[in-house]
Amino acid sequence: MTDWLDGPDGRRVAAEIGALIDARRGELIDLLAALVAEASPNPPGDCSGVSRVLSSWLGARGVALTSVARHPSKPNLIAMVSGPQIASTAIPEFR
Repeated sequence: MTDWLDGPDGRRVAAEIGALIDARRGELIDLLAALVAEASPNPPGDCSGVSRVLSSWLGARGVALTSVARHPSKPNLIAMVSGPQIASTAIPEFR
């Protein structure tokens, strides 16, 4: 069985993702730099600063977010993204 990414649909989706990354390269580098610069010591596993950076970045782009945490220093972000373009690009069966 061949891997889906090796087929024509996989190559097309990979090219689309590559184009999106290329178009937003500077923005993504800034995000990654901010994430790497944020302290996230382990132990004890304090990821609250990283969560704040990502929440701010996603929120500025209209992504609906919920943060769930048993402990304030270990939040989990749940991002809600909708729209036909996302489904059709990320999940080919939705076309």
